[in-house]
Amino acid sequence: VIMYGVVQSIKQFLKRGSHSNMSKAQHIVSLILINGMVEISKYTYGGFITVVFTALTCATVDGDSVWFYDGNEHCLSNWQWGYIIYTLVYVLPFPAISIIGFRCLKIQRIHYVEFLFSYLLPFPFIVKWIISILKSPKKIKVTNKVQSGVPDENLAIIEAVNGPFKSAGLVQYWEGFIEYKKLILSLTLFIKNMPVKLLLCFVFCLLFSVHHLICQPFKETCSNRCETLSLNLLVISASVSLSKALIQEYNIKEGNPL
Repeated sequence: VIMYGVVQSIKQFLKRGSHSNMSKAQHIVSLILINGMVEISKYTYGGFITVVFTALTCATVDGDSVWFYDGNEHCLSNWQWGYIIYTLVYVLPFPAISIIGFRCLKIQRIHYVEFLFSYLLPFPFIVKWIISILKSPKKIKVTNKVQSGVPDENLAIIEAVNGPFKSAGLVQYWEGFIEYKKLILSLTLFIKNMPVKLLLCFVFCLLFSVHHLICQPFKETCSNRCETLSLNLLVISASVSLSKALIQEYNIKEGNPL
């Protein structure tokens, strides 16, 4: 909201100058700020997931379910219900913006302002887009190319969302897949059994690595290789952590904790 207000304020300020030069400057500044709004929204999503899921993590102490970080606070307190609602309307549907919203924007089915505001409250916009698609599915032309006559604002958002990735097939929605990966891994926070949690993390990391190897989503070969290396290191780290947890669990059961 603040960024959108800044964009509009700069537009009004630039309108006071000469029409030709100021209009061009106004247009450039708008595109830069729009791009910045998209980038900020993408990169802060991981932080929102951590904060929300941390606030909702509970543990059982003496038969009572309490907040993991404060044993005096019972689980599902009034303030936690706010986080639950926030999870339902923001955290869970957010990745769909980079898939459904991106597709609608690319074919000019929605205005760029609507797309930007969907980053504030994704759920109602996702529902609106899905209903719109279901009502008139034939209006969606299946193509990987950006349609002609697309406004520069739309192109700026498309570049911010899909910049480093290929534009063919499902790979063009890779940003949404990355956000879903963050969400899936974060959901393991709610698993209390450590070996099970680490096993799921290992399986997910392995699947993500295989998915990347098959799709090769980046335009640049070097980027694909670097991402492959990063994901493989993540798989190795997850396997080491899983092995340590299993060994420790086995020794505890045998009465010889390490």
